[in-house]
Amino acid sequence: MASALLGALAAGGGDVEAAAAFAPQLRAALNATVRPADAPPLQERTLRGVVAVLSACEQWTEAEAVLDDGATAGWWGAACTVRVYNPLMDAAGKVGRWDVAQRVFALAKAADMRPDAVSFSTMMNAAGVVGQWQHAESLLEEMRAVGVEPNVITYTTLIDVLGKARQWKKAQSALLRMQEDGLVPDRVLYNVVADALGEAGKLVDVTQHMAKMKAAGHKPDQYTYNAVIKACARSPQDTVKRDALSCVLPRMERADVEPDLFTYTALVKAFGLYRQGPAVQELMGRMHRTDFQLTVEAYNALIGALGRCGLLEDAEALLERMRWAGVEPNTVTYAVHAHALCKAGEWQRASDAMAAMEAKGLPLDVRLYTSLVYGSAKAGEWDAADAAMEAMEMSGFTPDVHTYTALIGQLAKAGYWQRADELMAKLKDSGLQADIVTYSTLMSALGVDVK
Repeated sequence: MASALLGALAAGGGDVEAAAAFAPQLRAALNATVRPADAPPLQERTLRGVVAVLSACEQWTEAEAVLDDGATAGWWGAACTVRVYNPLMDAAGKVGRWDVAQRVFALAKAADMRPDAVSFSTMMNAAGVVGQWQHAESLLEEMRAVGVEPNVITYTTLIDVLGKARQWKKAQSALLRMQEDGLVPDRVLYNVVADALGEAGKLVDVTQHMAKMKAAGHKPDQYTYNAVIKACARSPQDTVKRDALSCVLPRMERADVEPDLFTYTALVKAFGLYRQGPAVQELMGRMHRTDFQLTVEAYNALIGALGRCGLLEDAEALLERMRWAGVEPNTVTYAVHAHALCKAGEWQRASDAMAAMEAKGLPLDVRLYTSLVYGSAKAGEWDAADAAMEAMEMSGFTPDVHTYTALIGQLAKAGYWQRADELMAKLKDSGLQADIVTYSTLMSALGVDVK
């Protein structure tokens, strides 16, 4: 490693936090190649500081070289243990650099640094970030094969990965296997399993799991109830789930569990999916009466839900209140509002919202232009729909099958079959393939029961 790099760390006293303050000097030293033959003995925390700073700067190649070259030359001696490799795997995994995490894991093995339970849990999480849940499962078998005993954190990580991948049966199997290993689930693990079941829309299973959680002496908390909300939101046509959603806050109050901002935000989104306008309005009132500082995500959820329920004026008023509260609307804010306006046929107001986005330097995308095409066509403003298609192409976006479907469907409903047929031909000529939504839209316009 460069002597300048070592000097910066030495000046920091070998402390990770202090070393981080030397990031500019470390960056400047990355191209230095002087490797002193009599390198000073280093503390493990100093070496971890080097890796931490390089990871923070996403200098993965240099960080790997530090570990590989130092280990090969016997430079680090006893200072280098697997605890130096683990943070680098963790940092790379969190930003989706699964390739880097795998290489560092291999480097640790090659340097006879026996991976520990933290190493395997870190790699499981890294695999989950990039959707490699099968690899996370195989890591459990690998750690057993090399004699490393899984612990509660290992299983919690694996179940979290499986849950996010909606592999709820596998998540439940992992929980059973953990219990067979004699490990006792804690509150965190019970919540992770509840979240996995919620992601899969398994309301009955979540409810049964909560009963088991209580029986084990763990009181359900906000995270547990948030899993119930997730389960209800997965099937917005299910009246049983809709009714269960209405019972969440009363149940929390009876259990003396205080809803947090995430709970309210999740409920708003769910009731929006069910088109339950009065429920969304009531939640909005509750949120305003609490001491919560509403985030841009909370405002976006409210504006989106109000729009879904057709409460456009309420959404407009909330957008103004958001600005008044000093919360800057972002791309999502304008997008959800514009989508709602377009669905209501308020294409001109949607166009104004998109113009406001551009004025603020916020990017437009294909979906927004598609919504504008749909809104204009729904209002019978065919020239405006054509203009939206042209503006979309002039902005560098290519209409996709959803864009064509939006316009074809409205033309067919209005009886303009020749023009719809011309657009269908244009869709095919552009290399796109009409999908089931396209054909279902046309069949619906013909009065055919698409069910």
